[in-house]
Amino acid sequence: MENKFENIVNAKINQIEWELNNLKGWLSAKKNNPVSLRGMAKILVSEEKLEKSIEEAKNSLAKGV
Repeated sequence: MENKFENIVNAKINQIEWELNNLKGWLSAKKNNPVSLRGMAKILVSEEKLEKSIEEAKNSLAKGV
């Protein structure tokens, strides 16, 4: 059971590292230009998924969660 949990954690850590490396590369290419977080997110996920996530975040903030 512990091995399965470790595999899940390692996979998530690898995903986060990959995303951070992509973000670093993207930001270094845009040094002198303003950065749009929404624009960056559209590169990584579909626009529909992004909009849904933004709405969920707004709703949770409005509820005080």
